[in-house]
Amino acid sequence: MCDFAEFRDRGRATLLAGRATHDSQIVEGARRWGASAVLRPSGDVLDRLTALAASIEAPGHWVHGRGTLHITLRTLEPYRHRIPAGDPSRQVYGAALAEAASGLPRRCG
Repeated sequence: MCDFAEFRDRGRATLLAGRATHDSQIVEGARRWGASAVLRPSGDVLDRLTALAASIEAPGHWVHGRGTLHITLRTLEPYRHRIPAGDPSRQVYGAALAEAASGLPRRCG
């Protein structure tokens, strides 16, 4: 699934066939949409992973295109509607992720 036209066409066909699914409403404490650690691949592997992701047909599988493809490594906390500036949990997450990524190649751009 590489472009919006294909995405729209497949979505329309799925909806008309009665096979459309949807996410639950985002609510406080929901397990989905909370702060997460994600991997954003780049380079040659990105094209291979995009093609692989588009080939998977499974309930609830959401296919992202090349520009938004990511792999969720870990959900860090449930969804919170309001996160105060300087939130201690977010500071801990940032520090832990920075330490985990220390020494890894950095993507520029």
